[in-house]
Amino acid sequence: MAGNGSLFDLSGRVAVVTGGNRGIGHAMALGLARAGASVAVLARNAEQNQLVLAELKAIGKPALVLPLDVTDRPALAPADLGQQCRDRCAIRWGAERNRRCLG
Repeated sequence: MAGNGSLFDLSGRVAVVTGGNRGIGHAMALGLARAGASVAVLARNAEQNQLVLAELKAIGKPALVLPLDVTDRPALAPADLGQQCRDRCAIRWGAERNRRCLG
């Protein structure tokens, strides 16, 4: 077992979870945070995003949410979505860590 009590240790890593504010995505986001990861949730419901953000912060790991609707194809363009996520993670968690985890 990892030092954080989980089966594996994700300390120092960044996890990006789409649809992470409900259902399986929600459970994954919380599990990844419990394993030590900083978590970015990309999901469309602003109210649910704030609820999962509060849960992630209660775990004690850095977290952020970004609004995203996967049915909006133009918003999923790699240059747009990837850069927006990298920028927000870099601001939140530092450029070097961002490059290592998302680049």
